[in-house]
Amino acid sequence: MTTNTPSALPENIPELDLSNRILEVPERIAVALDARSLEKTMLAEMVSRWLEELRPEMERMAQDIVQRSAEAYWLQHACDPTRR
Repeated sequence: MTTNTPSALPENIPELDLSNRILEVPERIAVALDARSLEKTMLAEMVSRWLEELRPEMERMAQDIVQRSAEAYWLQHACDPTRR
């Protein structure tokens, strides 16, 4: 699977001369760009909703991890005779 990650922009981007410039973007390209933009917006909204819905579960999981870590620390130090 390949991903389309943008590369770093060069510092100096040359301008096209007038003979190579597109004065009007073809409709099919404009439609495709609009569709990609809409897709990106919808994906961002979906991720935001997922995170909001998962927030209670993530908080519960974080509490469990902290609680288990604290209990493990307590058991390790309470059972270590050199720590008394």
